[in-house]
Amino acid sequence: MKLNRLLSIILALLMVVSTIAFSGCSVASDEEGGEAAEGATNTSTRGIVTLNMYIITNETTTADSANKVQKEINKILLPNYKTILKLNCLTEDEYWKTVDDMLEKTEVPSMTSATVKGTEKMDFPQMIEYLYKDSTTDIELTQDQIDIFVINDYDKYTEYAEDGKLKGLNEYIAYDSKKLSSYIYPTIMTAAKIGNETYGIPTNIGMEHGEYTYLVYNADLLEQHGYEVKQVTEFSKNNFANYLKAVKENNPEVWPLSEPFGVAGLEFYNDEPAFMTRAIQFNYPANGCTPALLEQEYTNNLLKRVEYKELGYYPGEGEADENAKYAIRVEKSHELLTDESDKKWVDEDGTTYVRYLFDIPRVSIEDAFTSAMCVSATSPVPERAMEIVTLFQTNSELANLLQYGVENVHYQIDERDGTLVMLDDTYSMNNIITGNTYIKYPENNDATYFDRCREMNLGAAPSWLIGVNYDFESANDRTQYETARVILLGAQAQIDAGADVKEVIAVATAELVNLGCVRESAVSDYGGIFGTIQSTQRNQAAVVDKNFEISDDILEYNEVYGIVIKGSRVVAEENDEETDGEETEQAEDGGEEAEAEAETPAE
Repeated sequence: MKLNRLLSIILALLMVVSTIAFSGCSVASDEEGGEAAEGATNTSTRGIVTLNMYIITNETTTADSANKVQKEINKILLPNYKTILKLNCLTEDEYWKTVDDMLEKTEVPSMTSATVKGTEKMDFPQMIEYLYKDSTTDIELTQDQIDIFVINDYDKYTEYAEDGKLKGLNEYIAYDSKKLSSYIYPTIMTAAKIGNETYGIPTNIGMEHGEYTYLVYNADLLEQHGYEVKQVTEFSKNNFANYLKAVKENNPEVWPLSEPFGVAGLEFYNDEPAFMTRAIQFNYPANGCTPALLEQEYTNNLLKRVEYKELGYYPGEGEADENAKYAIRVEKSHELLTDESDKKWVDEDGTTYVRYLFDIPRVSIEDAFTSAMCVSATSPVPERAMEIVTLFQTNSELANLLQYGVENVHYQIDERDGTLVMLDDTYSMNNIITGNTYIKYPENNDATYFDRCREMNLGAAPSWLIGVNYDFESANDRTQYETARVILLGAQAQIDAGADVKEVIAVATAELVNLGCVRESAVSDYGGIFGTIQSTQRNQAAVVDKNFEISDDILEYNEVYGIVIKGSRVVAEENDEETDGEETEQAEDGGEEAEAEAETPAE
């Protein structure tokens, strides 16, 4: 009886809502009518569609529990969106074969959407009654169809996209699903791009990332030899070499350097030392990809490594014990060390040390991409499928339903402290699989989860190669790229094996020039295929940079040394350190654009 009375109330309300919608008024907003109504659409002007969704579940999930979740989801989707969702929860060992079989069966999508068997002749109120009252078991569809499915592996994601199995989503993200930009961290969203197209909505997470690199200086030695930190931060510059020489000659008890280190902001495409890109500072994107051995800062670094080793400026393997002292020590940490005692301290022997932030982690595809909800290229109603994908990423009620199941059936909320208590494991999902982790109850009732995610994401820069894919239009271009890659990797292998660095660089450079890898000046683009490589990286970096933010702790870390990041330029006050002509021109070339972008607030 209670159910019948509830159903009558719902039907009456539905008629009122439909009348209001028909007269041009929208359904209640989140503030007015609760989260379930958030984004609710004008149901009077659209037909009912049925979507088929596949998702990976844990082994303890039962069909009965999955059906209960499906029913509760549809109690939100049908009245508000005229959409019915069939939810297929499969364990991973059966998931991919099922999805592949369904994609093959529906290779030529139907012109019309499937319906629920037994409801073909029902009108809207009858459909509501069926789903609220009569549907106590799983629903069956009238035809094979796959609309939404989850991919939890980046290689598989790219494979499916390249095979044409996924619907491109850019057109929806730009318009009907524009709100996603406020819910998904931009670096994570960019990780779902392949070329210029987005094929899935990735899960919002706190991105685990790599290490921070610091230079720890013996401040007493710096003062003794008349140097400041800002003058000795770059490995291949003359001031750096002169300081190491002074320490070597005057402080024999101290190693000038603990080990060689690279170029700040440097990244290699596909993690192999062939094509590289370099950001000139923490919050400014790299602007163009270059063959590694044609990048002057990089080759200078290689040459100095050899020179410093021959001069005895840093120890080889086994040459220094654990108590060795260094004028400059290279240090790595997974944390941003921000306490004042981390930045400056006095050792037990009375020596003062200071820590300089040399480089920060850059988030890779592997860090940013964990899982994505995708729309099948074979869906007869991709725009409606994308609408539901968007809801799972932006609507807390639906997101919690998909992740934790039905309240008071699968879980409860403790009224005393608001914590979530699971009642059983008959509906058990991986939080990464079910979408945006920021809008759901935090796992293990971790009240600090969101703040920690924010700290992690603001504590690293995106890789300026995220989403870059050198997919060349012709076989000749591909051959030219692969030839250049072989030259570069072969040269690096020779250098690593101890060959003469200058000689190897000279030979490799001549071979690259013969391939057409030349440019007229230090700031002009390369021609031909190498120009394509540069522009591809630059265009993708612009996409990543659009909403990129970084923490003030990073931006202000080195201010104490007179190195201030203003807008998108590094300003070293009274820095009389000499600079290579190429680097100066590159910085100036990107300066006006960088300053202009810095004036635009992040979305």
